Amino acid sequence: RPEMVQRFVTAALKGLKYFLMNRDGSVPIMAHYMKVDQGMAKELYEATIQTFSQDGSPGEDLMKSEVQLQASVLDLKEVPPFDRPFDLSFVRKANQSLKNWKP
Repeated sequence: RPEMVQRFVTAALKGLKYFLMNRDGSVPIMAHYMKVDQGMAKELYEATIQTFSQDGSPGEDLMKSEVQLQASVLDLKEVPPFDRPFDLSFVRKANQSLKNWKP
């Protein structure tokens, strides 16, 4: 059901964009769901914001390390190209559809 996957990825990307662009709105949500005070949530936000991808994709370094790990676990003789096991078409399509979207 690719249309369901696409809707999910688009919604998740909207959440990511909101999180990245709206610290003041994100911190109270983090505090609530993480069950921490707002000061701690703000510190966590500031400490981790740089680790998030801007476009929702996992990033080349993460994909490479994941492929290497899985190849090792599966005892593959040859590590496949890092982008082969990943289907980024959904996140690319979501980014295109949200090009002018603002939270």
